[in-house]
Amino acid sequence: MLFRSPKLRVEFETVLDRLGKQPAKFRFTSPPNLKDPVEVTLSREMFGDFLRRILYTVPGISMMPMAIHAAYNGDFEPFARLCYELSIRTQDEIPFGMYYSILCNESFPFIPDAESAAIAKGTYIGDYRVRAQRAACAGWPDARVPRSFVEPVRSDRPVLLFSGEIDPAAQPEYAAEAAKYLPHSKHVVARNGSHGLGGPCPMGIVARFLENASVDGLDTSCVEQMKLPAFRLRDPKNSGMTAKDLADYTGTYEAAPGIQYIFRTENGVMLVKFPAAPGEVAFYPSAPNRVAMMIGDGEVEFVRNESGAVTGLVVHTGGREIRMTRK
Repeated sequence: MLFRSPKLRVEFETVLDRLGKQPAKFRFTSPPNLKDPVEVTLSREMFGDFLRRILYTVPGISMMPMAIHAAYNGDFEPFARLCYELSIRTQDEIPFGMYYSILCNESFPFIPDAESAAIAKGTYIGDYRVRAQRAACAGWPDARVPRSFVEPVRSDRPVLLFSGEIDPAAQPEYAAEAAKYLPHSKHVVARNGSHGLGGPCPMGIVARFLENASVDGLDTSCVEQMKLPAFRLRDPKNSGMTAKDLADYTGTYEAAPGIQYIFRTENGVMLVKFPAAPGEVAFYPSAPNRVAMMIGDGEVEFVRNESGAVTGLVVHTGGREIRMTRK
């Protein structure tokens, strides 16, 4: 069934209320990296905190309503898969030693307990994250950073400040405050941008700034055209794609002579091997003849001929269409 809930806030708060009374227990997989079922006990605090992490990414934002709606109906697997793919799976890539050295020495020492308690009051997860991180910092080496460290940086050098309009962590007002002490700065707020800003527009602005070593006359107008992807409101389990369809779409597809992509299925997921890539990428059913990436904007549309045989596919990505022929 297609997601059609106009009451997302109510459903979200209902999920939190239920989890506050009793944590949810379930099992889930996320091929190709998490093949064996993992048992999860999900508390209210964990649900809220991981939802915050999902909002760091634009793909996560586009799938968040579907994940909340599924959780409201008792199915936490879409939410867990989002958490795994957009946060947990990449944990090994994060230098936690550096992270805690910064957090425990350059942030928490300058945040009074009363201030954090006042800010957390009335929020969905309260002071859960602050408590957890303070506990982690309790045994971390103390660098004794002086209070002058958090004083505003003052400079007359050219400075380019970038913010995402909907960044849940580094909100635009932070950079706006910093800009007050940087007279030759330019603060660019990327429309519909979240925590990670990339792509031709932001990177082009950065390149032009570095080339000219000045913010004077810097054209940043492209950020006003940045768009969020459409919400993915259909749970892969309810996409309309049957097991037979999924099996029909497996095989090798050729984008150009010698450039081949191999599609196979596992546990209801389409796994794609890109040319010369070390691993596979997961695509999830999004329609009877389409599969989509969870961590990107790529969507694959399979094409059948008049007799119903699968003859090729079309990749939709970045406003482009790439056609491939089935071998």
